[in-house]
Amino acid sequence: MPEFALMPVELQSIDDVARLACALEKTPKPILAVRDGDEYMVGVIGEDLPGGFLVFFYHRETRVGDYLCYRFDSGREAVRYSQSAESLPTVCSPIVRFRSFPVSEYQERGGEGGPSILPVETEDVQSVAKMGLYRMALDESPGAIFFIPCGKGILGSFIRASEDEGPVLFMHHESPEPPAGFLKINPSRMDRVEFAAGPSEPGFFYLKIAKLKGCPGFLPDLLHPKKGTGLPSS
Repeated sequence: MPEFALMPVELQSIDDVARLACALEKTPKPILAVRDGDEYMVGVIGEDLPGGFLVFFYHRETRVGDYLCYRFDSGREAVRYSQSAESLPTVCSPIVRFRSFPVSEYQERGGEGGPSILPVETEDVQSVAKMGLYRMALDESPGAIFFIPCGKGILGSFIRASEDEGPVLFMHHESPEPPAGFLKINPSRMDRVEFAAGPSEPGFFYLKIAKLKGCPGFLPDLLHPKKGTGLPSS
């Protein structure tokens, strides 16, 4: 295995890529465009996994520009490629093109070289959102929420269990596909979940939502859930 490799996870649209790279970020994340035949895998690097893997959230595109620009205006998101950076409130992320890059598909957990991701189920979506907000307490951008079209649907968020080479947790809860691209949170009423088209109302916290195209292989336990309490047997 190389010293590091991208572990590709496909998103539903380029809008999801732009939302991950630009929305709610203090500094927009650089976007990688990795050549794959006649297409580009255009995306952003996510979680750093044990074993030298980097999760790469991407969407396939036939053409790219020098920037991917994101704007929330009049209640709508607008995403487009540009050859130059635009002024605020449009946020533009630079696109770095690669002819090749080490890419490695996931191997079932326990197999040689497979990254360690541990799916854990929460009792409600609010618990997933609270962990997404945890990064704000660390003066970082809030963690993204991912929708996965497995079974009846799943909303989840990644969080590292420890600072060492321990597993990365994927906290999740069953949920239908969100009707909008942001989770809207009232800090004084965390007992309910609302969705919003964008961060338009003051006084609320917002978590961006990115939708995966399919069921990723790195979460096998979500595809074949086991019954039980989750407690170790005696």
